[in-house]
Amino acid sequence: MKPAVRLNINNLNDSRSTRFFLMVALFSLMSLNSWGQDPPATPGAISGITSQCPGLSQVYSISAVAGAESYAWTVPPGWVISSGEGTISITVTTGAAGENGDISVTPTNTYGTSGPSILAVTVNPLASIGSVTGTTPLCISSTATYSANTVVLGGGTGAWSSSTVGIATVNSSGLVTGVSAGTCDIIYTISDGCGGTKTAQQSVTITPDASIGSVSGTTPLCISSTATYSANTVVLSGGTGVWSSSTVGIATVNSSGVVTGVSAGACDIIYTISDGCGGTKSALQSVTITPDASIGSVSGTTPLCISSTATYSANTAVLSGGTGAWSSSTVGIAT
Repeated sequence: MKPAVRLNINNLNDSRSTRFFLMVALFSLMSLNSWGQDPPATPGAISGITSQCPGLSQVYSISAVAGAESYAWTVPPGWVISSGEGTISITVTTGAAGENGDISVTPTNTYGTSGPSILAVTVNPLASIGSVTGTTPLCISSTATYSANTVVLGGGTGAWSSSTVGIATVNSSGLVTGVSAGTCDIIYTISDGCGGTKTAQQSVTITPDASIGSVSGTTPLCISSTATYSANTVVLSGGTGVWSSSTVGIATVNSSGVVTGVSAGACDIIYTISDGCGGTKSALQSVTITPDASIGSVSGTTPLCISSTATYSANTAVLSGGTGAWSSSTVGIAT
């Protein structure tokens, strides 16, 4: 309740007293006229999400301001206030991606307006991933960096993962490491972005280490004879396999594994895998090349009497895998 203003009229005959009381009365009236007529205070901080997705309904609000009769809100271009204009809380529809700006609110009353409270907001695009690319196949324990291309996080976060960590792993930088032979997917996922979870992937094949079970083929061989040798249970693992002989003066071998005897002796026929996973691998088998069969001479006692005997000898005989047998050109003369 406003205080009453009282003048002491008993002293009005004194001109100085009159002037004094009139001035007091005028000051009191002026003070009473302005009492309670200030504009509202500046509002506190605006509550609401600052990083938004396109076309969403969101609420922004402030605490009530003493003396405020109404609240004037503004939003960025492209945003729409759908309800709550003039109150401490508004519901808005966010704009399109990139329609960023400020939300502001200014309390007002009959006597003026306060300074605004301002909140900067952004509108993110929808999350997306163009593709995932990287080297395949890989060897066990080898690495390659995979890339997520044309990525739009849309306010979310991206993370790498492997569909089968027992085959290949991937770290937070996209570095893929082969673990064991097989095929799995390397995946890039955006979570909590505008438009929901997004993923892209590429398959990676991990090849086993190169290996050769064994080399097999016929031995011994005669000079100039041939045999095809085999490399068994071969895993090239991205490498190339070639045949070779440890001594080409004894035996040669061609690209198909055909071995040819050259001269008497023994050497190794070798199958080698180069540039495959796990380094160079080789396996071999020895081959013996036998000399040509030969007989130096036959010797024995001559002449002989009818019915007498003598032992003849085959000298410096080389059977070379054959068998030797005696015979007579004329069994009616000698057997």
